[in-house]
Amino acid sequence: MINKNHDDKTAVKTMLSQATDLTDNKLSYISNVQLYFSAHEVTLDLYYMGPNKSPNVAEPEVFRLHRIVLPLGVAKEMGELLQNGIARWENEFGVELPIQPLSTEANDEQGR
Repeated sequence: MINKNHDDKTAVKTMLSQATDLTDNKLSYISNVQLYFSAHEVTLDLYYMGPNKSPNVAEPEVFRLHRIVLPLGVAKEMGELLQNGIARWENEFGVELPIQPLSTEANDEQGR
């Protein structure tokens, strides 16, 4: 008997591997994230924070690079994929990455 769930996941994986790339090969380095939850979705604001290139300015430069809205189910799956992938990486390289506490207001309000 064929496992329909497995076949569906394989079909989706195939479609995703053949998806049209709309990024123009632009990569973004993300150093900070803020999460906002609503009843049906989570919004991720992705930021870059780094040294200010202006002379005599002590404050870092901060840019919001992307805002992504995910249905809660996709967000949960993304979290599991990240957690599992990082655990495999830590295992492979014998390194345990520290968890940096999130201290942004948006996350504090959400109980994170």
